[in-house]
Amino acid sequence: MGLEKDILVKTANEVLQSLGPYFKEAIEAYLRAKYNAGIDLIGDDPEEFYNALAVLFGEFATNVFFSKLLSELGIKVEYPLTGTAIVRSLKTYLDSRGTIC
Repeated sequence: MGLEKDILVKTANEVLQSLGPYFKEAIEAYLRAKYNAGIDLIGDDPEEFYNALAVLFGEFATNVFFSKLLSELGIKVEYPLTGTAIVRSLKTYLDSRGTIC
């Protein structure tokens, strides 16, 4: 895993933990069952991670998580805050650091 992906995954873990341990545990269990992946899916495929959370918790809760995550990483996002804008911002963030999504 590249440094930029590592930072993204670690920050996502921290944000999930701050929202409550059961939130993180539910996401991890869902990702393992449905995608055979963990939180690291966000660094490999931000769009698939976004969609997984939206299915599990709904778009509003997913946007709350991503809003906090993007803020922690200092990533600016287009408004209105939509799944497309969030995913585009994450892909730009990863791409600007030499990572191909």
